[in-house]
Amino acid sequence: MKLKYEFTVREIMGEYALVPMGESALRLNGMIITNAVGALLCEKLREEAETDELVQAVLDEFEIDEETAKHDVGEFISYLRSAQLLTE
Repeated sequence: MKLKYEFTVREIMGEYALVPMGESALRLNGMIITNAVGALLCEKLREEAETDELVQAVLDEFEIDEETAKHDVGEFISYLRSAQLLTE
C-alpha cells in the first residue's frame, strides 16, 4: 500500500500536519492533523510498504510493545482507507 496523494509533514507545537502538495492540494480540501506515529507512518507510506514493515518502523522508533504497535498501525491504516488516501 502507498499514499495516493503527495503530502508534506509539518510539526506544529507537538502535533503533525499532513499538508497536500501540488495537484494533491487541488483534490483534497484541507490538511490532516496526526501524532508522531501517524507522521512516521505517512513518511513510510510515501513508498510502497506492507503492514508488517510499518509495525516494525513503529517498534524501532517508539518504546511500545508489539501488540500496541499493531493496534496503532491498524487504526491509522483503517483511517487512511476510509478517507480514500491509500492505493492498495
